[in-house]
Amino acid sequence: MATLFVRAAARVHRGGKMIDCPLCEITDGARASSVIANRPYACAVVDENAPAPGRVIVVPRPHVSRISELSDAQATELMMLARDVAVALEDGNIALEGVVAEAGNDAIDEESHLRITVIPRMSSGASERQHVISDDAVEALRRALA
Repeated sequence: MATLFVRAAARVHRGGKMIDCPLCEITDGARASSVIANRPYACAVVDENAPAPGRVIVVPRPHVSRISELSDAQATELMMLARDVAVALEDGNIALEGVVAEAGNDAIDEESHLRITVIPRMSSGASERQHVISDDAVEALRRALA
């Protein structure tokens, strides 16, 4: 059976203007190397630009800035994929530091892409910017979430 993916545009029309959205570029396949799981209404990617490496972000597709804009199907799939990422990390013996939902903040970034960030716990003795997730762990995540 073919999988239907709701395509997201890298340029999104919001509030009367066109914006560039790097997360839409990822969910649309422009940067597929960071994608660890695809679902029709959600995508999980390794956050290559995180202040601390190893974070996984789960984003809805198409572009949504606020949680109130999600359909029931999008909201369900977004949260289920975030849970699946967390379970896969824990099954791979990687403890979680936390799971954080982030939405557009009108005062700072009105058009940001809604996302859920799954943060692995730092390894003992690691600096503030090092999380415990290796390239092998990323590949294991891909397999677990396939």
